[in-house]
Amino acid sequence: MKILITGGSGLLGRALISASINMGIDSMPAYHSNPIGRASVKIDITDLHGVERTLREIEPDCVIHAAALTNVDLCEMTQHVHGRLMLTLLKMSLTRVTMRG
Repeated sequence: MKILITGGSGLLGRALISASINMGIDSMPAYHSNPIGRASVKIDITDLHGVERTLREIEPDCVIHAAALTNVDLCEMTQHVHGRLMLTLLKMSLTRVTMRG
């Protein structure tokens, strides 16, 4: 199983990556602005075409959406982004989508 973990450079993302490594699961961390030391992919979850392109390249079996914004005002202004992201993931026919963050 191959898992793409958004927010891979965040607190939750790093914990999920560590757990997946310990369990022998093939995981691909994704980051937006803070590169991760191991193999990872830069992704902007507000760019849905970029998300689709990345999903086609990586072909994950599962996406764990652990990316989060820490700016509360920005979160209020961009609520629609996560809904559009979920629709994009479902359109890509992923069997499991999990949101955390």
